[in-house]
Amino acid sequence: MKTAGIVVCCLVGALLPLWLSPSQTRIFTEMLYLSLFAISFCFLFSYLGLLSFGHNLCFGLSAYAVAIYFNWNPDGSLWIAFLIAIGVAVAASTLSGLLLMRLSGGYFALMTMAICQLAFFVASKWRAVTRGEDGLMMSTPQITIPGVSNGAVSQTVLLCWVALAVLVFGAGLLAWYLRTPLGRATILLRENESRAAFLGYDTRVVKLAAFNVSGIAAGLAGALYAIYQGFVSPVALGFGLSGDVIMMTLIGGSGSFLGPAIGAAVYTGLEDVLPGFTSHPRFVIAVIFVALVLFVPAGISGVLSRIQRCRYRQAPIQGEVPA
Repeated sequence: MKTAGIVVCCLVGALLPLWLSPSQTRIFTEMLYLSLFAISFCFLFSYLGLLSFGHNLCFGLSAYAVAIYFNWNPDGSLWIAFLIAIGVAVAASTLSGLLLMRLSGGYFALMTMAICQLAFFVASKWRAVTRGEDGLMMSTPQITIPGVSNGAVSQTVLLCWVALAVLVFGAGLLAWYLRTPLGRATILLRENESRAAFLGYDTRVVKLAAFNVSGIAAGLAGALYAIYQGFVSPVALGFGLSGDVIMMTLIGGSGSFLGPAIGAAVYTGLEDVLPGFTSHPRFVIAVIFVALVLFVPAGISGVLSRIQRCRYRQAPIQGEVPA
């Protein structure tokens, strides 16, 4: 049943850009790559039990790597760009993971913020490579899909399809990983790290593997961000984006991968709609966030799950004869 729902959502997501206007399609594309970014954060937060204030490290570094690649080779392959993003994400998550694997709780959160801020200052000052605070413009690649003739479908729709495919791949990778022995060890580590070590698991290897898988998903989201924006600046490594992904996850709910996707869609939609009603959209989003955390701690997906459980309990049992 769950697989059928996923297939239906993918089909609707693939057909939706054909019905939307170009501006609406771009907003939908933004929702897709932010959903993948939020899901990668939720993986660490919910399944490993670690709160990261610098989760955008792999996101930002991969975005810069993709921008540099297309500036060096404007006719480069889109798929090679994604491989480069994965390689950079694995390198960044491995190096940071080696420094962070002994930490937990507040120490872990503050250390992730410190590492990401270090990358932010390097990107701001290394003008020869990153153009500093002016940002790095990139040549937008020409997207081609086998079987689709050039000009038959706009580049905006093609980019949206690519973003949807990468989202499905990234979320599927994380879901598959949780079903592997390392994934089950990751959940055990969240429940009781001492017991996991007693049972013979190398907790350092388990944590490092989780960092890498989460980093790959965040790096793919960063690659999509660079291609979508055509521009990368130190903002991609700033604390603001790290705070945004935490808000998306908590708004949607961190109990499953569906929650962060819902949160990313709601957050992106609010950012697009609210400027037409108020001159302080960020303040309104902050108020909504605080209200949800206080009164709906499980997030939007938690409310939907509760409604579904209530309907299931109230449904009559098959074959039951009413009195």
